[in-house]
Amino acid sequence: MQSPLCEICLKNEDILCAGCQRKLTAGMITHTEVELSRILWKLQERYKSIQAGGFAYAKDVGKTLLVVVPKGSAGKMIGKGGAIISELESALHKKVKIVEEGTLEDVVKDIIGRSELIGINKVFGAEGERYRVRVRRAQLNKSEVEGIIRAVTGKKAEVVFE
Repeated sequence: MQSPLCEICLKNEDILCAGCQRKLTAGMITHTEVELSRILWKLQERYKSIQAGGFAYAKDVGKTLLVVVPKGSAGKMIGKGGAIISELESALHKKVKIVEEGTLEDVVKDIIGRSELIGINKVFGAEGERYRVRVRRAQLNKSEVEGIIRAVTGKKAEVVFE
């Protein structure tokens, strides 16, 4: 399982090794990622697909925990019928969203789900480069989608409903 923690720290629920503790202190990993890693480690006994999956990093964006997984492993981390997601949500007491690493367009398509993506434009302004993501009118939270795009890709984005 891919995780920001070493295997020793995954097994030990109380403390972190010196290397993982340095990562945590330096801000390379977060307490949420530590907790998520340990929960997934326990769940992999029941859900074998987690062993082939894992996650790259996690971002806390308000009421949602965004779990970024390597390309092609989203299905393994969601589980059959969303079973793994359900267990993660109950253990973490937050909504969990799985997003695969990829290009800006790939990330946007993952986030908006069934909503239709009209296009993505690069906009140059006084404050620098940003992206305008054009989506058909949908039941999406504009600020949440913008935050997720920034968290995953590191790029500024403005969501526009048409």
